Formats: sequence, C-alpha cells, structure tokens
Amino acid sequence: MISLYDILEASNGQLFGEPTAHLFTDFCFDSRRAQQGQFYVAIKTERGDGHRYIREAIENGVRGILCARPPEFDVDGVSVAIVKDTETALMAWARFILKKLGTSVIGVTGSAGKSVTVAAIAQVLATRHPVYKSTGVYGGRLDMMLALSRLTPEHKIVVLELGVAQPGEMAEMVQAVNP
Repeated sequence: MISLYDILEASNGQLFGEPTAHLFTDFCFDSRRAQQGQFYVAIKTERGDGHRYIREAIENGVRGILCARPPEFDVDGVSVAIVKDTETALMAWARFILKKLGTSVIGVTGSAGKSVTVAAIAQVLATRHPVYKSTGVYGGRLDMMLALSRLTPEHKIVVLELGVAQPGEMAEMVQAVNP
C-alpha cells in the first residue's frame, strides 16, 4: 500500500486541494491501464508527457495523482501531490519506504535470465522469510516502484529485477534501494 503522507514526506511534496484518499493499492504509470484505488504518476519522457493523461487516469478510477504541475481541471474526489520531478520523487519514496519498513533488498541485474533468477531466489528465501518479488511488468525503475508499492510490513525481503533502459538508470536505482 502507498500512503499519500509517505509520498509527501519522502519527496517534500505539496498537497493540491483537499486530500480525499490517503492509501492506494499501487502505482499506475499508464492511464489506459488505470484502475480503482491506484496512485497515478505523471511521468514526462521523450515520447510523451503523462500530465496530458491525468484526466483519463481519473476517469479510469485512480484515487491519487503525483504530478509536477497542478492539473488544469477540477480534481474533486482525487488526492493530488505536487512535486518538483515525479521520477525523483519516486526514488526518494523508495528510499523512505524501505527504511520505514526495514526491508532488505536483493537486486538482480544482467542481460538475460533476470526474471527466472528473481523467481528462484524468492522461492528459496520464502522457505524461511516473508519475501516479495518484482513481476517484471515494465522493467527498470517503473517495475521497481510497482514492486515496492506492494510491500507490506510483513515482507522482510524484496527481490527486485533491476533492468535498465537508459544510461545512468542503474546507478539511480542502486542509490534508491541500496541492494
């Protein structure tokens, strides 16, 4: 679960309007796949700007928005957190939540076989510890954030697939989760 107040504290973010939801099931990065109870993150990339899809994410049921600028329309019924940069805010949240929960991180990298290795490590560790493993949906930072958003206080270990899409991404992920 994601707490609005954890996001705000970790990222030094600001509320926009009155918050209506405080807990969210997980992050959403694609407004077309948005579901009830999720926290939509408006990410700006070379291919597009997630801020343009905030309305669609809300229509699809998200209850929270993380964005770098206020929406230009009515967002009643949705909690909105404004931060300087959404990706930087996510990395700050990753550090914050791992420290808060006291969860140890195992990172798996490489050019091939990461998903199988993550599954094998998690299966072995789960015989003695509560473990969560990443599912490899998006890859890179986004997959890492999805995995971390699903952690509970019971999970003592998280096994993450750390894949990269651009130069410098691995260093950012390692700094955020300290595997």
